[in-house]
Amino acid sequence: MHNRVNHQQNWIDKDGIVSLAPGRPALVSVVLPVYNQAQYLGHAIDGVLDQSYPDLELIIVNDGSTDGIEHVLDRYRHIPNVSIINQANQKLPRALNNGFVHAKGEFYSWTSADNIMLPNQVERLVRYLQDHPDAAMVYSDYQAIDDAGDPLNDPTFRPHNLDGSDRSIIRLPHGVTESNFHDSGDNFIGASFMYRRGAAWFIGDYSADTFGGEDYDYWLRMSNFFAIGHLPEVLYKYRVHGNTLNARAAELKIFKRVRKVLQRDAALRACLQDYRKSPPPQNLDEAVSRLRAREILVYDYSRGYGRLEARRSLWRKPFRVCSIDVPADAVDEKELGLADMIVTKDPGCFAKFSPRFQTNIFCFDIERQPELLARLAVYREFMLRNVGSRHR
Repeated sequence: MHNRVNHQQNWIDKDGIVSLAPGRPALVSVVLPVYNQAQYLGHAIDGVLDQSYPDLELIIVNDGSTDGIEHVLDRYRHIPNVSIINQANQKLPRALNNGFVHAKGEFYSWTSADNIMLPNQVERLVRYLQDHPDAAMVYSDYQAIDDAGDPLNDPTFRPHNLDGSDRSIIRLPHGVTESNFHDSGDNFIGASFMYRRGAAWFIGDYSADTFGGEDYDYWLRMSNFFAIGHLPEVLYKYRVHGNTLNARAAELKIFKRVRKVLQRDAALRACLQDYRKSPPPQNLDEAVSRLRAREILVYDYSRGYGRLEARRSLWRKPFRVCSIDVPADAVDEKELGLADMIVTKDPGCFAKFSPRFQTNIFCFDIERQPELLARLAVYREFMLRNVGSRHR
């Protein structure tokens, strides 16, 4: 399933899309969305701040909590590497997206207010990704705990993954395959994970219509393009109690949304399988021609949108990819915003416009990487057609 991963690693590791701050070569960004978990929140925050890994930022998103978590958050406002975002309740997918807008790290993770990261979790996951450049993401085993934080003694919680000598320990499958992850409907990856910024930029946002299944949806999409590794170590405590999304799945209609997630994943796999029937394009002209056949139009910014508009009768509803071929100061943001996807090979141009267009703008050379252009455009067109703009 992952035989197409290696040829895109140069993009993940070297291109302008993964621009690292000077002096901080492996910053980790951890987002912590919280909605009404004041009794657990301090333990979760301390679990992040007590990590053995030194180069870390914590972005807390208070998603409209009403249980007085401010008195907990006040204890952390003075800490330099902690940011706190307050917003009206928008639910978990949007809270994650709003948190990652502020992320500056090379590696991304997120945690929940009722769970606890063990002190070496970030260090071990970073080391795995550094040692395995072919992997875009890694997940680990974890320990299940109860309301009080004690090891969970419940043989019905993920019985197929229980450790033989300690059934609070969850031992996860060592690899992600179409059979055990996509077709099974089992989101076994769990809550202990990390992934690369470049892969996150490729995949895009968490989808707002997947509340309760947003992580599964994201990992499925990740798995369709990138290798996901497993570290068989217990690095996280996952709290099982009556107010988790899993416990309230029926009440919140999460099962219905998960079924929709799996249906969309099957449709995406079929789309990608159809695309891969032809060999990868060897040059830009070939990539543009193949995309045009799929009603995806690639055009240079210098051509002007007016000329594109004049040809619209040739297209039912083209997905528009704009390649910026002029200096950044010659670009009109309003005209640029008419494109569905934007590409530039200039890191300075990318830095200027990424705050406005976020994960709809990419930095790579389409002349040198026509296959990346084609694959990315096919995927993003699918997401726009099936989810909506920026799939929020």
